[in-house]
Amino acid sequence: MKRKRGWWAIGLGVGLIVLSGCMGWFDSTTTTTNVPISTTQPTTNAPTTATQGELNIWLNPGVDTVEINSVFVDSGADATFNSIPVAAVKIESTLDMTKTGIYQIVYRAEVYGQKCDIVRYVTVIDETPPLASLNPGIDTIVEGSVWVDTGIHVLDNSLGDVIVTTEGYVSCAVPGEYMIKYLSSDESGNVTETYRYITVLPVE
Repeated sequence: MKRKRGWWAIGLGVGLIVLSGCMGWFDSTTTTTNVPISTTQPTTNAPTTATQGELNIWLNPGVDTVEINSVFVDSGADATFNSIPVAAVKIESTLDMTKTGIYQIVYRAEVYGQKCDIVRYVTVIDETPPLASLNPGIDTIVEGSVWVDTGIHVLDNSLGDVIVTTEGYVSCAVPGEYMIKYLSSDESGNVTETYRYITVLPVE
């Protein structure tokens, strides 16, 4: 009889251990990756999937390198708990489409107090040169008259400052063909070249 009681006690102890393990996923656990904003790419590849127990969250494919002041489409994230789809919501975003840099969007899935986060990195770039066009002007003149440079009109997608410099000259006293080159440079170093051609006619 003593042996039977001993085996019963061991069996109860094992049952309690197994039960405790099954209930473990109710513990509140958070997995979070915090990455500061920088102007350079992360040194390692950012994970696209995160797992916490039976809770999984992953990034949906998306276009995450975009031009400044353009429209960013957030592809979001999806999640499952025990292979059952659950909500993945955006809980944080540092994205600023008006400035170049690397930003982060954080998504979270939460079930029964269990949390799992994942980060999407969005890179805002400026690789579009300024858009320049010639202002109307009188560019065919007679020798000895005055030529007026009416310049150019410039637009840039960054909405920032654009520096315009000119190269070339026009001699109103010497008949011939002349060229003025305008260089339009934005704050990211993108440059557009625009040309104006001037004709000086001889006096008949």
